[in-house]
Amino acid sequence: WLLFLALEAAADTATLSASQDATLYQTSDPTADAGNGAGNYTFTGVTAGALARRALIRFDIAAGIPAGATIDSVLLRMNVSRVPNPSNPADVRLHRVSASWDEGASDALGEEGQGQLPPAFDDATWRHRSYNDVFWATPGGDYTPGASGMQTVGDEGLYTWGNTAGMVSDVQQWLDTPAGNFGWIVIGDETDDKNAKRFDSREFFSGVRPELVVQYTPAMPVGSCCNGASCQVVTAAECSQLEGTFGGPGTTCSPNPCADPAGACCATDGNCTDTTESLCEAGGGIFQAEGSSCALLMCPVQLTPWLDALPLPVTAIPTSGFAGGEASYSLA
Repeated sequence: WLLFLALEAAADTATLSASQDATLYQTSDPTADAGNGAGNYTFTGVTAGALARRALIRFDIAAGIPAGATIDSVLLRMNVSRVPNPSNPADVRLHRVSASWDEGASDALGEEGQGQLPPAFDDATWRHRSYNDVFWATPGGDYTPGASGMQTVGDEGLYTWGNTAGMVSDVQQWLDTPAGNFGWIVIGDETDDKNAKRFDSREFFSGVRPELVVQYTPAMPVGSCCNGASCQVVTAAECSQLEGTFGGPGTTCSPNPCADPAGACCATDGNCTDTTESLCEAGGGIFQAEGSSCALLMCPVQLTPWLDALPLPVTAIPTSGFAGGEASYSLA
């Protein structure tokens, strides 16, 4: 039993591929928009022309991790495939996005640093959550001000973000409330020009695509736990601590399986009484069924076999005549 609980509580690991990613391109014309929903790359930082780039990335947590699980650790891995200035490292931060966004079909040309102008329908852009009629509350994306994770990115190579309390909290929230999962916005150093970083996207034709490695503990199955007539839904371990009887995974307390059922009780003399099962058995009766009624059945009379406890009569029969005043007898 203890081994069963230990195995049931063992942590599992899920490696998830990104379900959406895109780049928000700041443009020199505030009214112009560029997108790159289906491109091979995403970008962060600032270009030589002092234009910011921010990446969006989302993972479908609920599709890869069972509901009710506890998130233990989170690692985000992304590959940096190009940097204009390797000797100028930059802190790249993850912020939880606070509004939904779309990944359109735009696919920028060449190195993709300028995006596609104009963007495709439904593209996320610097101004739009979904081009061309759904806007961010703030151009450049809506997100929580505090960073969930941070990594310093220098030269090209594979980088890992995590394991931080913020990232764990974000993934736990996305698992518990999938409708609020809008992913992270990836923001680089925007105080220094020519500090952009290029990442391979989920559509990248080769190399390392983004992935999220999540370690989690599956939820312990719960079921009904009877302690007398009291019922509550708990895990098997919790029921054992309560000194109750576990009904099994998936069982419920509605209807209450712990209540003493009522029905007809047949006594040995044929009398019937409507009572509970425990009182019936305590009185030596036979409980018929939950919900049964004496008005609808006739109890059989249980006859006790009759046994003759009296000895057979003894009769003295003389077997011979008198001899010297005495007679001999046999018993019949």
